[in-house]
Amino acid sequence: MEAHSLIQILFPILVISVMFGLGLSLNTDDFRRVMIKPKAVIIALTLQLVFLPATAFFLVKLFSLEPELAVGFIIIAAAPGGIISNVLTLLLKGDTALSITLTTLSSLIAIVSIPFWVSLALDQFMGGTDSVSFSAVQLVLPVAVLTLIPIGLGLFIRSRWPVFADTAKSKMRVGSSVFILVGIAVFLIDQRQHILPYLVQAGLVAAMLCLLTTLFGYSVARLFKLSRSTQATIAVETGIQNIPLAMTIAITHLGHNSLFAIAPATYGVVMVIVMTVVLAGIIARWPGFQFSSRETK
Repeated sequence: MEAHSLIQILFPILVISVMFGLGLSLNTDDFRRVMIKPKAVIIALTLQLVFLPATAFFLVKLFSLEPELAVGFIIIAAAPGGIISNVLTLLLKGDTALSITLTTLSSLIAIVSIPFWVSLALDQFMGGTDSVSFSAVQLVLPVAVLTLIPIGLGLFIRSRWPVFADTAKSKMRVGSSVFILVGIAVFLIDQRQHILPYLVQAGLVAAMLCLLTTLFGYSVARLFKLSRSTQATIAVETGIQNIPLAMTIAITHLGHNSLFAIAPATYGVVMVIVMTVVLAGIIARWPGFQFSSRETK
């Protein structure tokens, strides 16, 4: 099997496994949290679903990126959350339960928001959706299948076998995070001849997008006087994106043009570095802070 064909299979499987792991982590309290902490949820979702794509639009226009790169950055900006954000929130002693709630809600809303932003990006940078094989309406169903079904299956298994779900969810978080990075590496190696001419430009925009959104998310959370754990959570959720979902859309739903996937793949590498350096630098200075590797009950 050719590497490109393998990649087209790999990333949808990664999306399904990530969403399944998310479902295993959910319980009814996660949905009640929307009512318990409405301010934090509303702020975070607004940052994820509005501010982040808007910032991506600003940066790609500022740097006059190639059309495929520009669309790719809008795709990654429109695919919020992901299991890596839950792992990083846990390590930084953020509000893990809130992180799971936000990832779930943003993944569900993405069924509508991703087709909207991708359609808008294609219209702005590619001269409309006629230039590639794309339909916003037709994208709704694949995104729904990739998110709703595995989340629902994870919820069902948790309701029937909670002990198994508690054991499996942590392993799936770590395993999925590792395989996401492996998948990105496979794509970058396979497409290295196409990527190299754009790598510096894409890397710079990816770093700026991640840095700006993370710091802005943290600053807004502080402005609204949210708790430190919530500040860390919102910063992570704003900067971390759903790489497998963005890569799947870019590779399989836009005319099989691998150039669309350069921005999501580059962002996947850059965000880990930026988030680690920035958040570790900010949060590690909090009095009494120590990095955690265990989930608090």
